[in-house]
Amino acid sequence: MMNGRYGNWKMRPKAQGLECWISNNVVPGSSYLSCLGKVALIIFSIHQPRSPSTDRLTISLLLSQGVTVYHGPCHGSFDFFKTQGFICQEHNNPPDFFLDVINGDPDSQHIILVEAFKKSHWYQSLQNEAKAIFSEFESKGGIKGDKHEKIDYAASFGRQFVVLAWRSIRNLVRNPETAGVTIGFSLIFALIICAVFWQLGESTERDVSDREGVLFFLIMDQMFFNMAAVEVFIKERKLFMHENMSGFYQVFSYFIVKLIFDIIPLRLVPAILMSCTVYYAVDLRPGTENFFLFTLSIFMTSAASACVCFLLSSMIRVFTVALLTLALVYVLMMLFGGFLIRFDSIGDWLSWLQYFSIFKYGLAALYIIEFKDREFCNNTLCFQLNDRLEVLDIDYKSTWDFWQNLVALGGLSFALLVLCYIQLRCMKKTT
Repeated sequence: MMNGRYGNWKMRPKAQGLECWISNNVVPGSSYLSCLGKVALIIFSIHQPRSPSTDRLTISLLLSQGVTVYHGPCHGSFDFFKTQGFICQEHNNPPDFFLDVINGDPDSQHIILVEAFKKSHWYQSLQNEAKAIFSEFESKGGIKGDKHEKIDYAASFGRQFVVLAWRSIRNLVRNPETAGVTIGFSLIFALIICAVFWQLGESTERDVSDREGVLFFLIMDQMFFNMAAVEVFIKERKLFMHENMSGFYQVFSYFIVKLIFDIIPLRLVPAILMSCTVYYAVDLRPGTENFFLFTLSIFMTSAASACVCFLLSSMIRVFTVALLTLALVYVLMMLFGGFLIRFDSIGDWLSWLQYFSIFKYGLAALYIIEFKDREFCNNTLCFQLNDRLEVLDIDYKSTWDFWQNLVALGGLSFALLVLCYIQLRCMKKTT
């Protein structure tokens, strides 16, 4: 363990500890950093450390059955054990020697070591240091048991943002399967839609129903394919709590970086690819403007769905529970989206839930783009598709009737993100 000034640094590899050769090369560098004051605490998990690695440590903390039997300078540990009759032989490895002594007689030896440490000057020195810290805390108005919420950050917001952004980019490069799977499945689903609904007609009621099916599955795809976003804050919860409390970065900088590097590569790109693949293959409404409005609606639906995931991810620790909760929320949104049941058929005590349905706003936007002021004709009759919008209680007559759906999606997204940020700020930062 090595002390410095800013933050904490923990090294914990996938194996039980660092290999002896690696630790022998890493420890000197870590010791150098601690002397410079770049970090406040360096904690290693070293597997079979060599004696030179132990010599470079500044403080030793030895535990027996969870109780401290020594805490002090590393070189002083030999003197302490020597006073208790345990002498480290010349060619004995110090860590092995400590383990042999502590794990000797599990009862009597444990009591002897604990009592001896409490009577030693190292224990008194530790108590004096703790009292000095507490006295300084009380002199600044602190009360024992109070939380000390103020955190001093060693870097500016801009520096925090750059470092976090660079780390996110490297994570995307090192783990391309995250973005690859999301984009790949979106393309596969788009190809399935193209194969099933290839070049729909414009003459019969069946063609209208088929187009409604396309729009329904597109919205459903944007919602349920975003369920993977529910692990965004669950996966890095412990890392985030540790780094934030250590003063590495603010919650806001972490939050913004997460949004940028999740929304753009995992929401915007799949939405554009989905739109480019499906729109003309299915032969939806012609027109460049209609295509861009269609893409924007798909993206806004995808982003709003991801924001639901972000909120649940910040609130729930267990991935399985968060996933089941998210599925329930999506199903309720689909139920109150106006496609499966008419709004006027829902009781007044439940109808208000429609205003929180991402499915409702996304589907209404696509319906207006596809059906507003269109007319399908065959050899016998022509029929207006505005009638279909009226049947579904979708307002469509003015320009605002379309844009209000996107504004609602944006408003829901913003509200969900604000709640997510508040949750991250209020999250208990200790485990």
